[in-house]
Amino acid sequence: MKTDCFASSSSGNAYKVSSNTEILLELGIPVNKIMKGGSLPPFALLTHEHNDHAGFWKEYAGLGGKIITSKGTADALGGGDCFMTIESFKAIQVGGLEIMAFPVVHGVPEHLAEQGERAVADPFGFLISDGEKTLLFATDTVNIFYTFQGITNFLIECNWDEETISPSTHETHLAWAMDSHMSLKTCKEFLKRHTKSAEEVILCHLSAKNARPEKMAKEVKAIVGVPVGVCGKSGGIKFY
Repeated sequence: MKTDCFASSSSGNAYKVSSNTEILLELGIPVNKIMKGGSLPPFALLTHEHNDHAGFWKEYAGLGGKIITSKGTADALGGGDCFMTIESFKAIQVGGLEIMAFPVVHGVPEHLAEQGERAVADPFGFLISDGEKTLLFATDTVNIFYTFQGITNFLIECNWDEETISPSTHETHLAWAMDSHMSLKTCKEFLKRHTKSAEEVILCHLSAKNARPEKMAKEVKAIVGVPVGVCGKSGGIKFY
């Protein structure tokens, strides 16, 4: 099971998982940038409706792509025949892959709620299995309140580190990160529960100001004892 990163930041996110079937994760960048990595997979998973994750869904759907997501996310994006909605903890088959969604927590800070920012509608993380390997994909969540069995590959958010917070970070932006995104500390606590089966960990959606990729990768590697990569803002994965 191979993971490719096309973009990973608050400006846009898109990844591809390749095994016996290819599937996209997120549609936050133009489709032509995804197609530079090869042909366009016919299915994509969306975690939630924010533009940096779903902003180019119409372009993808216009090319015949089918989008798998929650009903809340599909409705928030306006719906349509391109959407295949699924429920949490109910597996579906997509080609040679089994897909199962699970709930995550992507909050809205009080100061943004007061400005009219609405809560994210039914955000999901995903488990993707090809029968031999199982990948967990989770981003834009403060935590994952589950322990899973047999997860070999992880593509998981590690957005900010309390030891690396930049003095230039505005208080409201920091509040947004803390209420909506996974910290290094939380990421490590989650991975500690899954070291037995882990074979590869890839960290995604790092903050530009409040994260040091090498520090995060080395601290995670000390826990899991397997290769740890970090997604680049403009794509690519660097292993430490």
